[in-house]
Amino acid sequence: MNTIRFVRSIHHIGQQQWNSLSTTDNPFLRFEFLAALEDCNCIDSEKQTPLLKTTPIDSGWIPSYALLENEEQIVLAIAPVFEKLHSYGEYVFDWAWADAYQRHGLQYYPKLVWAIPFTPSTGPRIISQGDQAQKLKYHQQIAEGLTAYCQQDHYSGWHCLFPNSQAQKAIGPVKGSMSRTSCQFHWFNSDASNNNFADFEHYLEKFTSRKRKNIKKERSRLLESGFSFHRKSGTEISHSDIENFYHCYQLTYAKRNSRGYLTLAFFKQLLKTMPEQLLLVQARYHNKNESSDNESRIVANALYFKDSDNLYGRYWGCLEEF
Repeated sequence: MNTIRFVRSIHHIGQQQWNSLSTTDNPFLRFEFLAALEDCNCIDSEKQTPLLKTTPIDSGWIPSYALLENEEQIVLAIAPVFEKLHSYGEYVFDWAWADAYQRHGLQYYPKLVWAIPFTPSTGPRIISQGDQAQKLKYHQQIAEGLTAYCQQDHYSGWHCLFPNSQAQKAIGPVKGSMSRTSCQFHWFNSDASNNNFADFEHYLEKFTSRKRKNIKKERSRLLESGFSFHRKSGTEISHSDIENFYHCYQLTYAKRNSRGYLTLAFFKQLLKTMPEQLLLVQARYHNKNESSDNESRIVANALYFKDSDNLYGRYWGCLEEF
């Protein structure tokens, strides 16, 4: 009979075991990404709070990785699960649920979240070897194990956020689970006949003549005004590039009287451990009326993650507005 065991840090699992189970190149389910969250003070780690149940914490995200094991204690699957003391950083808004609990004298927090912290991106929610039927069964067993764990440790419930279709199919029939639907916008690199676009011009061919003309005019106006756009991938990205990007990232939050969840150290660690899945786009500006040289300055940044199938736009910001 398979059982579930919980650990308070991804480092208790180890990169070797994690990678031996992983069959996905989704950047957010990589050991390096999740380890950086702990190592760089974005979420709590056991090193910071040895007595997680009683020690005050800052982030409200406490690792509680679920390991599905067989009778020989061989790990079959792992799910990224976190104990939550609030609902920040989930990008799923359940404040009304929390308020309803409070009005009825019930405690909504702590709860369990089966998700990637600070990442509203649809994707796999377990790592495991085996065929689709086995993975379906592992999803269900983990979901059932989380239900039992909530009842045992008095969590209000568990929430699986942004699961892909495989995870949705597996978790949906689990007793007591409910689905809630939200809206996201995804762009697919294909036309109505599922033919990939060869380039941007091919993409524009699908527009009406008027819209195509307007798009080209808008893009030309940017270039004529002194703006240029530059892409850097992997090791082309320097530490100074990341520092400049991070300034933009924090300014995006500062405009809303908030602060970014992720630290500069987090992004620098990703640049070191998984650069091949990073893409940085810089917007530069050169005002010929102000300067006779050809130097331009960075005015905006956007950091993307990528895998074999998708490009994920995650963080952006600007230093100047025009």
